Amino acid sequence: MATNRSGGIWEVDLTSGESSGRRGILQLAGPDAPKLVQGLITNDIVHLTESKASLAAGFLTNKGRLITETVIPIATDAKEAPHGGPDKFFLDVPVEVKEGLLRHLRLFKLRAKVVITDLTATARVCVVLGLLDEAAADLDEVKKHWTGRGEEVLGLGPDPRIVLPGTHPLGIRAIVTPSPAYSF
Repeated sequence: MATNRSGGIWEVDLTSGESSGRRGILQLAGPDAPKLVQGLITNDIVHLTESKASLAAGFLTNKGRLITETVIPIATDAKEAPHGGPDKFFLDVPVEVKEGLLRHLRLFKLRAKVVITDLTATARVCVVLGLLDEAAADLDEVKKHWTGRGEEVLGLGPDPRIVLPGTHPLGIRAIVTPSPAYSF
C-alpha cells in the first residue's frame, strides 16, 4: 500500500505493494450486469445510483456462505440498466479472492449480456482521506484530485462501510487509470 500526502490530504493506493490488504478490480458492464449480481450479494444493487455512488456488500455462495466482502462503486459513465441499477460498475475486492470470485461470476453468467473484465493490472483503487466535509460532499471537486494529474477516474464514491451524517470517515474511494507521467 502506497501513501502520498499533499497538504492535509492523504491518498492511499490500495492496489500497490505486497501486503495482504491489496485490492483487485473487476468491471461488470452490460444491460444484465445488475441482474447478474443481484442474487449473489447481500445488498440491493438497484440502490447504486449517481446520488449513492457506492455500496458495501458481501458475495455469497449458492448455500449462502460468504465468499468475500466488496465495495461496489458505480462507473462515472454508467447509465440505468433495463432491470434497474447501473449498467456499469466495479467490484473492489481483496486480491486474494479475486480469481475465485471471477470464476464464481462466470459460473452464473450463462447467457447474460455482461462483460466481466479484470482491471487489476491497469487501474488502481485509491482512497482520499482528510477532506473537509464540504469538499468531500462535492464528488466532482474530489475527482479533480486525480484528473489534475492527467489520470482518468472510472468510478468514484464515498466508502460506504461506515456512514455518519455529513462525514466520510473511511474517505472517498476511486477507481483510477494512472497517467504514465505520474508515479506514486
